[in-house]
Amino acid sequence: MNLLRNKGRPIMDSAMQVVLQQCGKYIQLYSTCVENYPETWHIDCELSRMKLAKCAESNPIVTRVKEQCTEKYEEYEKCLVSNPIHVQKCSAQLERFNECANRVASEAQETSSS
Repeated sequence: MNLLRNKGRPIMDSAMQVVLQQCGKYIQLYSTCVENYPETWHIDCELSRMKLAKCAESNPIVTRVKEQCTEKYEEYEKCLVSNPIHVQKCSAQLERFNECANRVASEAQETSSS
């Protein structure tokens, strides 16, 4: 499983691109950890997740996404907790969060470039 893909297609649109640019190494570390520990990732990858979160929070666009898409992200996270071994069951929640994040990131980029 690759956290950067959804149903075989990339999920990285504008919001994810911003995070990738600033926090790419942390995304890769977290993704690799999840792949290496498919049954216990929610425990074994906590440090990687925390490092990624800290990096992501330092970006103003990501901060805006976090403020405006919290509900969608919490739905996704709740699904992950409920399905730690079968995270693919959470693709719909991930897609909804990604759509929200992309909308907010696009609006933020348009505002900052005006």
